[in-house]
Amino acid sequence: MSAIILWVTKASKSQQHILRTLQSATEMVVYVCNNEQQAIQIAENIKPSVILQSMQGTHSLDLLRTYRAHTLLAHIPVIMLGLHAPKPIRDYAFFRGCSDYIETTTNKQELLTRIRLQSTAYLQRLQFIDAKNSFETTTAKLEACQKTLKNVSSLDALTGIANRQTFSQHYEREWSRALRETEPLSVLIANIDHFKAYNDHYGYKQGDACLKHIAQVIQKVLQRPTDFCARYCGEEFIILLPATTAKGGMYIAEKLRKAVMDLNIPHQHSETQPCLTLSLGLSTTSPMLKHKSRDLIRAADHARFEAKRQGRNRLICKGI
Repeated sequence: MSAIILWVTKASKSQQHILRTLQSATEMVVYVCNNEQQAIQIAENIKPSVILQSMQGTHSLDLLRTYRAHTLLAHIPVIMLGLHAPKPIRDYAFFRGCSDYIETTTNKQELLTRIRLQSTAYLQRLQFIDAKNSFETTTAKLEACQKTLKNVSSLDALTGIANRQTFSQHYEREWSRALRETEPLSVLIANIDHFKAYNDHYGYKQGDACLKHIAQVIQKVLQRPTDFCARYCGEEFIILLPATTAKGGMYIAEKLRKAVMDLNIPHQHSETQPCLTLSLGLSTTSPMLKHKSRDLIRAADHARFEAKRQGRNRLICKGI
């Protein structure tokens, strides 16, 4: 790795041989700044890996403080050059952030070695920061992709609400919670009446639009954040109502049935109404150890089947 050196001093006779040594080193690029007032601006432009400057006068220490307070230059190693500088001054320079102190009488090999060490350590630090930032960016993108993938895999592609698998996972958690807290739990299954006839007459594109409308209506009817709906299969939707009694479930079911009728979606081949309707089955229980979680869903499905058998566009309730 090449060392980019900013020489910030008007070289004295004792320092000129150091400057010539650096300029003759093939792996070092040296920029000379004779005006210390321009040092910050030049350092910002060239981004050196080492700054070399004389330890003469308080202005050199003031400039050192300026480097360390500068966002872009704070970590660039600064090597101070001097000739028998008093120890208190050297100690103060190190306290202010000086990285190394080199006597102008130091031999060529030691001089180059110490500068290379400071430059290499700084460049490696930059590489580490770049790698760390790249890793964090890649990790963030991967996490975002995983989150998106998880969301996509948990949703029904057509309606945008939860799919059956997601519902099953959520249902098992709610069943366990209701069992633990001895709370009522209701399941509502809604089936679109004569949907095959609707698809046959209006086409599958219109049928898909119909399913989306129903999903949107369900989401509007459900007010509580704990209520959960999913597309169960085909033209069936399932709704989980935690901490909900049969009376509360019936209220939601009737509200949903009327909301779908209010859409007034034409259905010329329906044997029930000239518009789209729902048949709904509701089941409610307070889970006990003797119950199995699937029993509640089966009861709601049997109620839904009974609603269809009795003429559709209605709600039937059944217990476990």
